[in-house]
Amino acid sequence: MVRSVADARTALRAAAAARVTVMLRTAPDAIGTAGPLFLFAMIAAVARGRHASALAGAVIDCGGEAALAYAALRCGWRTLRFERASPYWRTVKAAAAAYGAALVASQPAALDLSDVIDPVAACRARFARRRREPGLVAGRRTPALARRR
Repeated sequence: MVRSVADARTALRAAAAARVTVMLRTAPDAIGTAGPLFLFAMIAAVARGRHASALAGAVIDCGGEAALAYAALRCGWRTLRFERASPYWRTVKAAAAAYGAALVASQPAALDLSDVIDPVAACRARFARRRREPGLVAGRRTPALARRR
């Protein structure tokens, strides 16, 4: 789970060293505080960086906020986490499909880099323990971001 460019770069650097790919996931509260466009730009910046080959994709956590999910779609996000219990699940799912985006209801626990003293060591340990764990580690590439013009 990433909250900053530094978190994203740390995860990608450790993944590249371990020769695995990662699925970056935004923090649950990040979309409401930073906004989907800022988060999109943050992930896009690291996707162009030195360890871009380690990036399998990115997921923005929209909670159950339909307006934020729509904003994320308009900003270019193509993989969104949205609460299935929300009364807006079906409409958000239809909107995601119209954008060619994937909507997921839940995700396995992710490594939150803000909770650890040494993020690099935590990433390395996670990758060594489970090389294909969804959440922070993913096995295949997904179209998480659309190109912004």
